[in-house]
Amino acid sequence: MTNFANRGAEPKGHFHRLLVGQPQRVGDRTVQAVAQLSGWRRGRRGKSGESGLAFFRVSPVALFLSEEGQERVAIPLAGARTCQQRRLAVLFFLAIGLIGLLISFAVQARMRKGG
Repeated sequence: MTNFANRGAEPKGHFHRLLVGQPQRVGDRTVQAVAQLSGWRRGRRGKSGESGLAFFRVSPVALFLSEEGQERVAIPLAGARTCQQRRLAVLFFLAIGLIGLLISFAVQARMRKGG
């Protein structure tokens, strides 16, 4: 894959890159994948050597399709992002529900003590 674009200024250690794959022939069509690479990296040098830590995620963004003699067509892959957002929303509401349950238990315990 090729580093296609850099998304402007980023906080130190954070990175976002748009990756475009090599064109692949499938019958009389050419397919080319596009993905976003994002994450962060940290490292340090100490007296005993170097150490580092990194996290990255690759998310599909689009496919480019073309046939001989025709213009290239971009197909956005929004489903991957939508699925991620749905998971985050479910986790958020589960966390809010758990916090509400814990507060309820704390209030009940305090009322039993007479406070």
